Amino acid sequence: MRIIILLLIGIIIGAGAVLFLTTDQPEDDGLEARMEAFELRADDILQELAEHGQVVRRKAREISDEAVDTAHDLRITATVEAKMATDPELSIFDISVSTSEGRVTLTGNVGSPQHVGRATALALETEGVREVVSKISVD
Repeated sequence: MRIIILLLIGIIIGAGAVLFLTTDQPEDDGLEARMEAFELRADDILQELAEHGQVVRRKAREISDEAVDTAHDLRITATVEAKMATDPELSIFDISVSTSEGRVTLTGNVGSPQHVGRATALALETEGVREVVSKISVD
């Protein structure tokens, strides 16, 4: 039974990654503007990390109160990881992604506050994400 569950989880993650990679993605040109709108500038990030030890952003519009199941969270995690894997400035090996009830938590270490902002913005623009908590440290 455990093997079947693990196999299903693997299939869901793989399907999410394939779906993300095969759909037409808009160019990155607007990411900087979205980072600005989300107040994810380097100064903002450094200040929040110093004061609270993490960066938290919520989308203006929350998803409905319907039950969010594990498969949905796995799809969100796979999509965020795929976005980071295709971003030339981020490394999926430096940032871990976990999702629970639409809340994405990012952990790891990166070289600059801009990278924290990029990772947070990519997660925020993922469908189904209600909130992003970034616990990423800047080396």
